[in-house]
Amino acid sequence: MAKKKTGFKLPRVSKKIVLAVLFLLFFNALIAVFVFSFLHENFWFFADKSAARILSDLLFLEGAMVFAVGAFVASGLSIFRIESKSSLYTSPEGHVKYLRESRKKQFNFGVVLVVIGAILIGSSIVIGAFLI
Repeated sequence: MAKKKTGFKLPRVSKKIVLAVLFLLFFNALIAVFVFSFLHENFWFFADKSAARILSDLLFLEGAMVFAVGAFVASGLSIFRIESKSSLYTSPEGHVKYLRESRKKQFNFGVVLVVIGAILIGSSIVIGAFLI
C-alpha cells in the first residue's frame, strides 16, 4: 500500500503569484541598478534619488497599476461581449450557466491581479522603510 503525503502543499495559483512577484521584483531591481544614470538624467521624478528609492518608487507605481487593473477586471466592468447567433438560440439555462462560469473566472483573475499589486505595494513600503 502506498503512503499518502500529508504535508502542506501550495495551490497552483499561489505558485504562479509567487513566481510573478519574484519576476517583477527581479526585473525592477535590474532596471533600478542598470538604468540608474539614465533615469537620473532624463526623468525629473527620479532626479536626486538613490537606487533603493528608485526601486521603491518603481515597485509602488507598478503595484498601483496592477492593483487598479485587477480591481477593474474583478468588478465586471471590463466585460465586453458580442453574442453570436448560435449562442442566442441556446437554452436560457445553458447560457446563464456559461455567463456565471465566465464571470467567476474573470473575478478570480481580477483577485489574483489585486493580490499581486498589493504585494508589490507592500514590498515597496518595506524597501522604503528599511533601505532609505
